[in-house]
Amino acid sequence: MQSLKDKQYKLNIELGEYTKADHEYHIHVSTVLNLSRRMGEIFESSEPTEKRAILNFVLQNPRVSGKKLDFELKKPFSTVLELADCTTGLRIVNNVRTIIQRQNEYIYIPNLREYALSK
Repeated sequence: MQSLKDKQYKLNIELGEYTKADHEYHIHVSTVLNLSRRMGEIFESSEPTEKRAILNFVLQNPRVSGKKLDFELKKPFSTVLELADCTTGLRIVNNVRTIIQRQNEYIYIPNLREYALSK
């Protein structure tokens, strides 16, 4: 009986950790999507030092080739850009965000990368 209670106690702790992680995941996804959506507006209204900080935050490996700036986006911004070009992926993101926003309890979020790669 005691070993079952110990196991139940450990499982309850694990469940709490997963619930907290899901909540934090929701906050991070929401922040990245909102920031990505408003990035141009934020950049245009910023001072030069703030613009440099934004570019350092979003870009990796920036290179100047003549008058052209070549760069790669850091994750998760590169993922947002990929999903913007994929209407199916964007629909999945919107559906997941809507489900998360309506939930006030534990919710399992599958690995969407595996889903996207299998299509």
